[in-house]
Amino acid sequence: MSNKYLIVKGVAGLGNRLITLTSAIEYALRNNRKLVVDWTDGQFAPFGVNAFYECFEFVDLDIEFPLNDLAGWKSFYPSFWKDEWKEAAHQHFCIRSSYFANKIPARLVPSGRFRKLIAYWDKMPPKPTNEGAPGIWESVRAIFGNHTVVQGYHLGNRMWQDLVCFLDYCPPINEDVFRKHIRFKGSFVEPLNKFCSDHNLTENAIGIHVRCTDKQPENEIDILISYLKEKKSNMTVFLATDNSEVQDIFTNSLKNVITWPKFIPENLDVGLHQWAMYNNEQDVLLNMFKDSAADMYLLSKCSELLFQGNSTFSRISHIVRNGVQSIDWQTI
Repeated sequence: MSNKYLIVKGVAGLGNRLITLTSAIEYALRNNRKLVVDWTDGQFAPFGVNAFYECFEFVDLDIEFPLNDLAGWKSFYPSFWKDEWKEAAHQHFCIRSSYFANKIPARLVPSGRFRKLIAYWDKMPPKPTNEGAPGIWESVRAIFGNHTVVQGYHLGNRMWQDLVCFLDYCPPINEDVFRKHIRFKGSFVEPLNKFCSDHNLTENAIGIHVRCTDKQPENEIDILISYLKEKKSNMTVFLATDNSEVQDIFTNSLKNVITWPKFIPENLDVGLHQWAMYNNEQDVLLNMFKDSAADMYLLSKCSELLFQGNSTFSRISHIVRNGVQSIDWQTI
């Protein structure tokens, strides 16, 4: 076959997936591979629906290749997943930090299988048999193990397999590559641009992201509220949050708070990005994903942005606007 492919499996939340996809673009360009996006894992849309294309599209990227047209390949990495690769990665793999993770600088380790000394994907057994970071010998055995996978960012160049699976969680991101090749889909943002115009977001609004479910802010929300009262009282506040109690605090404490209308379940015990999947709420699955993407886009359009630096979600909004008028609110 003439083409070689890199398939990017969807793992984790929206911010992490976009960061991973950016890293995969770099790898595919560097290794002359066609790029295949597979977000059909059932977390953001019913299983089989490629959620990426519901809200996003590529720009100036001639290596893009449709998932449904993928055929004719013979060899696969990792080989043990060759017959199951269409299934959701999060049902088969968990990320594990090696015993050596904080002991050996990654730059000193050759790319490819030896980077498993830093971290790797491990095939999940039916019942967990080992918790926490693996020991020395388990970490060494993982290098040659037939059930472990190199993180996408650490894949070696010039891999010989026809189809290589790119699995990663939150690799380093080249922000210029992201801005050059990934954007929100034109048809998706049309109603969002009207919302921007109706509420004057681009002229006099401060976008704020507060993630407060599976991940908690590293600073007190009261400090943020006080800052807004003292420094930004004349601005409209566009709030994006995954917590209904946080939304109530803002609307009760500040004037001119607006939100994109969306469904937020009560008493979340998982991240908003996982709630519909874990609760089998198929009717709201895709709409919740689109609402999250809407929040991400609208945050990027506000005249100022206070993003939450320990969440990749609003880091993407920060990257889209190239850091202009944008700071991590946990540092104020």
